[in-house]
Amino acid sequence: MDQVGIVWICVTIFILSLSKFFTRLRSVLNYCFYMVFCNIVALLPLFLFPFRPFDSRNALSAAFVGRFVARLVGLAYKIEGLENVNISRGGIIVINHQNVLDMLVLAYIWPHIGPASVVVKKELMYYAIFGVASWTWGSLFIDRSNPQRAIESLERQADAIESRKMKLIFFPEGTRNKGERLLTFKKGPFRLALQCRCPVQPIVVSRNDFFRSVGGTSGRGVIRILPEVDTTDIDIDCLAAFIERVHGEMDDVYRELNRKIAC
Repeated sequence: MDQVGIVWICVTIFILSLSKFFTRLRSVLNYCFYMVFCNIVALLPLFLFPFRPFDSRNALSAAFVGRFVARLVGLAYKIEGLENVNISRGGIIVINHQNVLDMLVLAYIWPHIGPASVVVKKELMYYAIFGVASWTWGSLFIDRSNPQRAIESLERQADAIESRKMKLIFFPEGTRNKGERLLTFKKGPFRLALQCRCPVQPIVVSRNDFFRSVGGTSGRGVIRILPEVDTTDIDIDCLAAFIERVHGEMDDVYRELNRKIAC
């Protein structure tokens, strides 16, 4: 091979490396842009707080602007199964947990599910602006280091589910999950559903590692709302089987959605 050929190979490798570098750089910049503006958007509920303290409707304005910010960096979700939502009664909503983009998932579903409160770990209360914003729209902070206190906090929400037709939103995996399968679910939301005799509504979100994708910096995901699971005839002794049933259904849909977006 002559020297000219070697030079062209080196130039080609350099260009490809540079292209990959700038693709990753743009991905990082988009992520930073998204996070900065989400923090700004999270300030919106603070202006409504004096008029509607701890009201889930305070999140609607932030959700609207949050979806707009996401579109600026090329992120969008398609929602399937809206016909399965029943806003005339309260219940438990369970969603698979992935990363910081779960906040965008909430922004997409919030206008459709009626009054709702997100159940999150106590530590998030101290997470900069998001903690304050979550507090203003009535998020329920639980202390996972004290299981008994966490259970008592959840049980106090039984009246809100029944009388105020409130939806409680849980991420039952309890921690972020980037894997191909869903993690084991915590028992709390399902035990509460059986105690209240309220339905459980599973919501499955396709893998949303958009900012970490090899080929680009943006992406589209799918949010599928599954039919409610009735609990009126499920005995508390069948809790483990009930959790396994919901987990299995959500895991199957999770893998289906990931195959769909990969095509």
